[in-house]
Amino acid sequence: MKKDLKAFTSKTNEKELNKLNLIINNKLEGSIIVTVFAHIFSDAPHNIPGLIFDDFYDWFISTVESLSNNKNVILIIKEHPSANLYVQEKDLVSKIVKNNFKEDNIFIANNIQSNILIDKSDFIVTASGTVIYESIYKEKNVIIASKRTFDIDNLVYDFSSKNEY
Repeated sequence: MKKDLKAFTSKTNEKELNKLNLIINNKLEGSIIVTVFAHIFSDAPHNIPGLIFDDFYDWFISTVESLSNNKNVILIIKEHPSANLYVQEKDLVSKIVKNNFKEDNIFIANNIQSNILIDKSDFIVTASGTVIYESIYKEKNVIIASKRTFDIDNLVYDFSSKNEY
């Protein structure tokens, strides 16, 4: 049991946090910090109300492609905290980014706690999940790729199609 709990009680790697702080402190005026909170790709994407993508992989690729091409975005990506519990998911986010995108404008933050990333971000992007509520609590803007199941205007943005997203 102790081993399983470790996946949910991650500590922040100070070296990784210092690197992130350096990136943020040297950002250009007008830049925004966007953190994408990834999902378990093999988890049940078809159970998410109103998901506008075929699955979490389709969502992730489309989202990272769009954001990484925007020169005003400092893109941070965090793997799902329980990815280590799935053999095929461990470090999959990093591998997908490495194989599909230029890594020079993408910061993988798997070893920084979610609450710290939320605090440092201007926008949070996710398909669904509890990170939405954590971000709302901290009054952060949240972009979701599924149907909004609550009514909080001006903080959470949902869309009805991929093009609108």
